[in-house]
Amino acid sequence: MTDQDSLHSLLARRSRRLTHALILSVTLNVAFLATFFYAVLRDQKVTHRLVQEKKDSLKCSLAPVSSKIADVFTLYLGASFEELIDLLEDETHVEQGQLACDLALACLVVRHHFDFERALSGSAIERREYAFQNPVNSEWVAVTLFAGLSFDQRIALRDFARREKWPLTAKGLFLALRKKGPKASLSLKRAFFLSSEFYVIQAALSRWLPGLACDELLAFLLQVDWPSIHLLAENLIEYPSQKKEQLALFLKDIFAQGQREAGMWLFALDADFALNRLDDAQLKLLLAMFDTSTPEVEAFLIEVTKSLRCDAVRKEAQSALKSLHEEKIDSQPFGAPEVEPMLPMKTYVVQFGDTLWKISRRFEVPVDILQTINGLHSDVLLPGSVLLIPQNQKGKKVMERGRHLQGDRGGI
Repeated sequence: MTDQDSLHSLLARRSRRLTHALILSVTLNVAFLATFFYAVLRDQKVTHRLVQEKKDSLKCSLAPVSSKIADVFTLYLGASFEELIDLLEDETHVEQGQLACDLALACLVVRHHFDFERALSGSAIERREYAFQNPVNSEWVAVTLFAGLSFDQRIALRDFARREKWPLTAKGLFLALRKKGPKASLSLKRAFFLSSEFYVIQAALSRWLPGLACDELLAFLLQVDWPSIHLLAENLIEYPSQKKEQLALFLKDIFAQGQREAGMWLFALDADFALNRLDDAQLKLLLAMFDTSTPEVEAFLIEVTKSLRCDAVRKEAQSALKSLHEEKIDSQPFGAPEVEPMLPMKTYVVQFGDTLWKISRRFEVPVDILQTINGLHSDVLLPGSVLLIPQNQKGKKVMERGRHLQGDRGGI
């Protein structure tokens, strides 16, 4: 066999191996794609089956109401709130001990969130849970029927419905506020302010946001879904020692849904939580929202620049710090000491016995510049507070610049 034949034989063997490898690769890719699409379709079927099972379980776990009661209940679903209130006086027997007023009460509770517990506070109430198929969308819903209501209890319900301006549950008040929008009356707002959910959330937030007004909190909550509000209130009551954590988690979720105000409240509540628990996209959005320079904001921006965040986030923090710093310089009144722009900053925690003069001598920064940068209006320092200290490669340059500026202004 010649060398040329040997070369052809070697090439043929390698070609067959490459062909086999290519066939195997294509086969594996097809198998992978088939597995992927099967998993997707199976998840969709499982999700649909779980939803259907949930509906079926509701239907099976609760006994359906009789056809006669269902017909009356369907009729009442189309009645207005005022019409249902009038029906509370109808004591016509329908079936199985249920009166027309009992079914009207059930419809008021299901559809209009009538606060029957407040109307009958302190009274023992017998409840019967039933399943009712809504004729509009054919879905099964849970319905509470009230059995054995006494004559006095029915009178109390009617009096409460006519006496109270807003005889609704907290959820009913919340939905009414959403529906009416800016036209909501002051009495409706005050009724919601007295609800346990609003009171618990407002009391917890005011500890860290002392200037928060009720109207401001209401406007914020109206942009949140009711289940989230109710769950937060329950958690604040059940875990009183974890209020700050519960509020932070709530605000983080709302901020993730696009409500910008939640981000600023989260920063005011717990800056460390915002720094460590927000993802990069959320933190960049928060940094872009800072438009006022305060020691807390600047200290937070400095911490971001020193964190393990990606370069894009750290550059955003540096840019925000630079912008706020330049804005502070531009906003200084004539005759105020200037601060050299673009000076890098460091933070210093005030210790017991510290004074502005001592800190000025230690870091070689004029007292006036320290006061300007940190927004101080007096020489009083609180131990534990954080000061921003302008730094330079040569510390004396800052001191000399401050003295030079003061000398120039002295001759004006």
